[in-house]
Amino acid sequence: MGVCFTIFFAYMLGEGRTPPFNDSKVIYSVAESILYRQAVDVPVPGGKLYAQQPLLPSAIHLPGVALRKAIAGGDPALDKLVKPMTSHLGTQLMVVLGCLLFFRFLLYLEVSRRGASLATLALAFATFLPIYSRSAWSEALQATCFVGFFSALIRLKEEPRPGTGLWFGFWVGMLVNSKYVFVLALPGALLFLLVCAYREKRVRPVLRALAWPLLPGAAFLVAILWYNWARTGSLFSSGYPSLAGLADSVLRESLFVGLWSYCFSFGKSIFLYNPPLVLSVLALPLVLRRHAVLWWGLGLTAGPIVCLYSKFVFWSGDWCWGPRYLLFVVPLLLLPAVFLVEELLAARKRLALLLCGLVFFLGFGIQLVGASQYWDHFIRFSKAAQAQWLGYPNRTGALSADRGGYCDPCFEDFYARNFTPAFQPIEGQWWFLKHHLWSDPWEVASRDLPLRRYTNLDFPSAQQWYKKPPWDWWKLDFVGRYGRAGHLLLAVFLLGLLGGASLWVRGLRRAAKASPPPAQVASAPGGDSGQT
Repeated sequence: MGVCFTIFFAYMLGEGRTPPFNDSKVIYSVAESILYRQAVDVPVPGGKLYAQQPLLPSAIHLPGVALRKAIAGGDPALDKLVKPMTSHLGTQLMVVLGCLLFFRFLLYLEVSRRGASLATLALAFATFLPIYSRSAWSEALQATCFVGFFSALIRLKEEPRPGTGLWFGFWVGMLVNSKYVFVLALPGALLFLLVCAYREKRVRPVLRALAWPLLPGAAFLVAILWYNWARTGSLFSSGYPSLAGLADSVLRESLFVGLWSYCFSFGKSIFLYNPPLVLSVLALPLVLRRHAVLWWGLGLTAGPIVCLYSKFVFWSGDWCWGPRYLLFVVPLLLLPAVFLVEELLAARKRLALLLCGLVFFLGFGIQLVGASQYWDHFIRFSKAAQAQWLGYPNRTGALSADRGGYCDPCFEDFYARNFTPAFQPIEGQWWFLKHHLWSDPWEVASRDLPLRRYTNLDFPSAQQWYKKPPWDWWKLDFVGRYGRAGHLLLAVFLLGLLGGASLWVRGLRRAAKASPPPAQVASAPGGDSGQT
């Protein structure tokens, strides 16, 4: 409970004030339609619209929509305050669940409670997961479902019985209902189970256990077919283009270029937005030596999806903060770093632990920079500056239509943020934040604008953006007659955070007292030897 309360109230304390936009607006609008109109279509001028996403990303927002309706009623002024916070509630609850699943999975892998706690804090606050918890986008949900799916897969491998089979089927259904592309993880999961069963001479128990996932899987399949029929009139049409159509239109990128960009591009490197993953890279020899089975399982399940996204010409996923398509695998990519820190804790290597702590605080700082304002504001400024400096691109050959001077998310419009250091989003938002923290006027702040390293042009869009800061914190909207309510909510969130932290610390102390230090810790599931 301490894990859940700490992360939930910390997220509520730093909640944003931005209502759903772009894809998240459609996802959230479906939840509104279900609750208000008992329908799955979204009314638009001149007709109606159906979401391409599965039902689950919208369904998680039903509690938030109901709460918004109960609080705001028909008051437009109150609804303006309530909508942003309640529209993120479903995502935040799913992220809290994902962090809890991650914590319990680490305990199952025989990571100490202290190590699991530190790792869960790193996931919750030092990766870009909290940025997506503050929006109605579906990527945070996908991350939670993949953690549940992978942990259930490992449990089924280790303990092939009806209970683990049912849970595996449940998380398979949840994962595919979070985004249909995750069906690509299933062949690798089956191959992983069968190869491990053959090597461990447990083929019959595994085959028997694999019958049980069909029960919850069938229920989720019925939900998918019904939602397909409700949107398209066909049980087997999801509204997405066919695989052949995608191959002809957008699956054009080189696999090497896509993977390289995810790792090393200036604007979308997964390591820039998730510094703790650098520790995972350093820990790869340790993982391959002691936990190779886990790594093979992750490669067989997540690998095909990452490769597909790398082939996507819109691999960046814009408009967004960082490489959003890879968020689903970030929690499990932390595992090598967790095992490394566990080794350092056991060996009491204080200098190395200090360096790991600095990496954590760097990741935390990057998420604070990202949360200071909604990512659209930097993108809009930088697009205007890009056109003024580098010129307007020729969009006549773009894969998406020119929409009156922009193309989403075409190379023509987004190459600057993806590949050039002049428009690096983290640096741009840090420049904005630090000068406001120091109360610098525009004349001072403009001197070290990142663009100044390359050009002496004046950028009116930068000045306008700087002088009207779009801070993304809920408390700033609670003014006037709502000021007292804002103070009360702030107090509730602070008390909840302190209470959750105290429960978490108390649990750690109880576990330490109840567990005498063993002479030797047994090896974790999937490993050859244990913690030293």
